[in-house]
Amino acid sequence: MSSEMESHLNRETINECQLCTVSEPPRAFLDVAATKYNIASLKETQEDLEGVRRLLLECEQIYAKVFGADHEETLDAATHLSSKHCGK
Repeated sequence: MSSEMESHLNRETINECQLCTVSEPPRAFLDVAATKYNIASLKETQEDLEGVRRLLLECEQIYAKVFGADHEETLDAATHLSSKHCGK
């Protein structure tokens, strides 16, 4: 996926996600976040730490908007984002 396409997808996802409710999060947003999380794992094996950071931040933002800051998915993405593997 190109950076331009990822950027567009992220903007659209975050904007659309503002309409989410915690009681019924749209499955598509969660699928996008899960896919970004998986791509971040792949980028980590390729030692693309900037790509890892960017994708995990996007995951964290999506999960936070859908579930809130204290949800396990949000906290998992935040933990991975701040881990030593990401240089933070």
